[in-house]
Amino acid sequence: MKTLQQCQWKTFRIEDLFDVKRGNAKDVTTRSMNGNIALVTAIDSNNAVSGTTEALNNETIFPPSLTIHNNGNGVGLVFVHNYRFLATSDVSVLSLKEGNFNPVALRFLIPIIQRQRSKFDYGYKLANNRLKYQVIMLPVTPNGMPDYQFMEEYMREKECMLLEKYQSHIEGKIEEVLGGA
Repeated sequence: MKTLQQCQWKTFRIEDLFDVKRGNAKDVTTRSMNGNIALVTAIDSNNAVSGTTEALNNETIFPPSLTIHNNGNGVGLVFVHNYRFLATSDVSVLSLKEGNFNPVALRFLIPIIQRQRSKFDYGYKLANNRLKYQVIMLPVTPNGMPDYQFMEEYMREKECMLLEKYQSHIEGKIEEVLGGA
């Protein structure tokens, strides 16, 4: 597999790759959390999912997509959701314009997009019009399109390395406990 340094890179605006829409779920604090659709809010834990609910009047149910927080301490945090969901107005939803949704490949984009976080705060919010014009660099195929296959392979390789590291650590801890018993 190629390394990051061996890849050709190109800049893209967020709007070049994604349709950007604002969530429109309302009544977050008073609504029933009994349902089967994830509710994505601007929380920084649990993959930004506050619970499961049902869609209310005219609320948009989004397909699997990326989300980015527009407000609060978590402004600029990015999450991948590989399921249908609702989102509040504190969240922008980034749906791929072209290509298949691939949650593994899209995890590659999280740190790249999140590098923009330092630009935004309470006085300079991450509104959709600002988000659309943010520029990111991605590895590209010979025809200049994002190389999602490389991104997936890279992320799977990193995941395997981490799993091996954790497995070795756990085996060491088990041996330590059993050896001392």
